[in-house]
Amino acid sequence: MKPEKAKAAAPQAGPACRPGHILGLKTRDLKVQVWLWGLMSLLAVFLAYPAPIDYQVGQVAEHTIRADRGFQFLDRAATERKKLEAESQVFPVFMLDDLLPGFLERQARELFREIREFLADGGQEGAEHRPAVMADFKSDFLRLFNLQNEAPVWPDLIERNFSENLEKRALGLAVEIMGHGIPDESALNLLGAASAVTVISVSTGAEYIKPRLDALLGRRELGRLLDVQARKLAVEYGQRDTDLILTLAQGLAQPNLRPDQRLTQDRLLKAAAGVPDIYVDVRPGQVIVHEGTVIDQEAMEKLKALSAGQRREINWLSRFAGLFLALFLFYNLILTLLSLDNLRHLILVPPREQLFMALVVLLTVLTVRMAMVFGIALSWEFDFVDNHTIFFGLPLPAAIMLTGVFFNLRRTTLMLILVAVTSAVVIPGEGRFMALLYMVNGGIVAALCLRNMKERKALVPASFWVMVVNCLTLLSLTLYSDSVWGGQTVNNFLAAAACGFFSGVLTSGFIPLAEMAFGFNTNLKMLELGNLDRPLLRELMLSAPGTYHHSVTVGAMVEAAAEAIGANPYVAKVGAYYHDIGKMKKPLYFVENQSGENRHDTLAPSMSALVLVGHVREGADLARANQLPKNIIDIIEQHHGVSLMGFFYHKAKEHHHPGQPEVNEGDFRYPGPKPRSPEAGLVMLGDICEASTRSLAERTPVKIKNMVKSVVNQAFSDGQLDECDLKASEIAVVVSTFTTILIGIYHQRVAYPGKKAPGPPAAEAPWPEGGKTKEPAYAHLSVEPPKGPAH
Repeated sequence: MKPEKAKAAAPQAGPACRPGHILGLKTRDLKVQVWLWGLMSLLAVFLAYPAPIDYQVGQVAEHTIRADRGFQFLDRAATERKKLEAESQVFPVFMLDDLLPGFLERQARELFREIREFLADGGQEGAEHRPAVMADFKSDFLRLFNLQNEAPVWPDLIERNFSENLEKRALGLAVEIMGHGIPDESALNLLGAASAVTVISVSTGAEYIKPRLDALLGRRELGRLLDVQARKLAVEYGQRDTDLILTLAQGLAQPNLRPDQRLTQDRLLKAAAGVPDIYVDVRPGQVIVHEGTVIDQEAMEKLKALSAGQRREINWLSRFAGLFLALFLFYNLILTLLSLDNLRHLILVPPREQLFMALVVLLTVLTVRMAMVFGIALSWEFDFVDNHTIFFGLPLPAAIMLTGVFFNLRRTTLMLILVAVTSAVVIPGEGRFMALLYMVNGGIVAALCLRNMKERKALVPASFWVMVVNCLTLLSLTLYSDSVWGGQTVNNFLAAAACGFFSGVLTSGFIPLAEMAFGFNTNLKMLELGNLDRPLLRELMLSAPGTYHHSVTVGAMVEAAAEAIGANPYVAKVGAYYHDIGKMKKPLYFVENQSGENRHDTLAPSMSALVLVGHVREGADLARANQLPKNIIDIIEQHHGVSLMGFFYHKAKEHHHPGQPEVNEGDFRYPGPKPRSPEAGLVMLGDICEASTRSLAERTPVKIKNMVKSVVNQAFSDGQLDECDLKASEIAVVVSTFTTILIGIYHQRVAYPGKKAPGPPAAEAPWPEGGKTKEPAYAHLSVEPPKGPAH
């Protein structure tokens, strides 16, 4: 059958019009990608917007902060100065009790009049009660004029019969003194620096402002007033009478000017409230605070206004949506690039791998966010720590190292872009560029060191090189920023070194967790599964020794070929070891395990085809039961692709009788799918090349080389390699590698002395020519059998 016809008859994989598919992609996988990374974009936006501003007055700014938009901020200092100016125009309010002087004057005149009348009576009537009455008069007089018992005023007034002239001059002087207003001594402490006072009359409610010294009589001012009056009185009266008048006037005068604190406070509040808040315009892009400067009160007010404005600005929805859309597109474009492992088909990254990637990105971003928040608080408490030191010490390369352990270098590099860009989004200020460069450099060296990890100790040199690159990057950034070299710089370098060390430690601890949670497999796991003492392989060796030997040979072939073309040699070798474990169920139905009778001679070709197809399904079931990795199970299911079982197909056509249904080629093809990874494609080619070489009557180097070329070319032209991304140049390398190994296995040996050299092995008839024949070794393959010398 011609290759073109066979290819046309084969079922086509992945048409765009299949149910449950969109543009050839599985709808379920596409929905998982959209929802998962949409949620990741949403979380990243919440973490990144608005940027945290947790500075305090007096703290040193860790990075330069610019206004991302125009806004106004309340200049509290200027507003407070204006309010103080307005309050300084409000004078203390005092209530003047102008009714008190008249009341005291009337009491004093009435008392003087009663005493004069009592003294004028002469004391003839009721002489026995005279001392007691005088004692009562004296007590009332001393209390009214605030005099002491020892004062000589009382005897002097009795001697002068309480002179009306003295009374008039003393009471007039007292009223004059109180007319100015006499404040309490405690009220003087409430005046502060006021240059004047507001005086309100109690009787009329009249309000007027007077200079402080003219309106309020303190102890000093009262002394000056009395001195002036004394000089005037000394001209008219003698010194003794003058002292008596001053004593009476000063004693009768009482404080009648009291501060009204409530009214004063109300006026101060009203004056302050009448001052409008002073706002200052900040333009977009204007520097609010420079890195390394001390934050003063004005800068703090700007930062608060910027943060508050970001939270309440009108267009927050558009900004939120814009960042969300940008991240959503970025994530899906990166995943699309990851999906182009096959250049002919777009195959989405499996959901579990996407979930792993999303969790790694999310944990990294949360770590960066918490470091930004807590770093500010720590730097406020500890002088040797700043925000940069905390960031440089974060073990962020662990995310890339962990990804590099499970994925190839290309996918790890794209994962690095995901982690670095998302982390830079949540870093505030102008430090994003430096942070991005620091993360990318450390992540790249981590990915390079672990691109083909064979042993866990490979984490040690990887951690060391991350430390070296981190320190070199930090050195370059320090030179670029022209920072001051000092103790803080040393702390930053120590943090960068600690970053590399702890990244390796975290990666080592998370590898088994990721293997258990996501079913990932490292090269270390592949090496464990490739141990030929594994129970499943030992069982294969005992129950199907021919298949076991074939699998080991194919494993050596594909391992060498995978190394030559850059595929994973561990997955390829382990896949080859287990690709035919399904033959353990019915080992004698496969020619490599037969020693005489061929059981297919008693079966119809269609039944033989079912037996051959069954070993793929049974092998996959057996692999699942033994918990083999999914990529190994995929190789088991894909190592025959949709190839044709040519021997039984031709046998069925030969036994076809007229009148019977036509032989359907599809009944003699494996169900597939075709190989979808380079390793699965290598196992397919290694399988057919090793089996075809066994069928050669003479295994000379030329015949082996021609056979390998023939079967590989036919598999390629039959479309079996369409989905595994093996390029033509790589297939040429594979052919060369397979040929070299097979020639080495089947090379001619020199006969021992005295013994007859063995002849070539008896050739098995490739096609039945009558009678019972054995099934050729390549009966299950899609290649045409050789009909003469291969060229």
